Amino acid sequence: MGGKIDASTTIHMQGGDKWVTNQKNNANFPVKSRVPARKKKRGPHMLVKFGSATVPVYRSDSGGRIRFVISHYRHGKRLRKSFPTLEAAKKEALLVAQQIQSGMQHVTDLKPHEREAFLTARQLSDSAGVPLISALEDYLHARQLAGAESLAAMAAEYRKHFGGIIRRATVPEVVAHMLESRKQDGVGARHLSQMRSVLSRFAAAHPGQILDVTSSDIDT
Repeated sequence: MGGKIDASTTIHMQGGDKWVTNQKNNANFPVKSRVPARKKKRGPHMLVKFGSATVPVYRSDSGGRIRFVISHYRHGKRLRKSFPTLEAAKKEALLVAQQIQSGMQHVTDLKPHEREAFLTARQLSDSAGVPLISALEDYLHARQLAGAESLAAMAAEYRKHFGGIIRRATVPEVVAHMLESRKQDGVGARHLSQMRSVLSRFAAAHPGQILDVTSSDIDT
């Protein structure tokens, strides 16, 4: 009986059950582990740095569709944004890194087109020397007063009549400018004469600056 046995072995279990096993668990037939191998975690495709801030860019391939994803944290919460091209992801990652470095990370909460609109509005207000919030408040107030009328048309009409008046103009200067403007508009001679008579008396009674005139001065 010195031959090598390489056949299945039947083991009788309690209760009459049988368990068939194979004896090929030797050096020639290693037993494979049933524990699935753990996949190696893929690192970022690249890192975008600005100062001490670093934003990773990951490459994702799902169903043959390649996307590039940037990932960063804010208030302990992970934020992810996906882009169709590497260049778009790099551009966004650089902006995020710059905002993190400058302490303005909240700006990155905006969508790309919203951020472009915000930055453009801020550049326009800066070029005019007016804070963005002040410009917005003035516009909304003017829009409410104008109703359905064009603000540009109303501003042009105002400039036509009062554009030559300086901020600290006197009442006589305003009266002279107004009479000249009405004359250019083709107002009738009789009506213009009446205006000149009334306004000239008012200018003589109030020779000071136009900003100093009160409603009671006009009513008297």
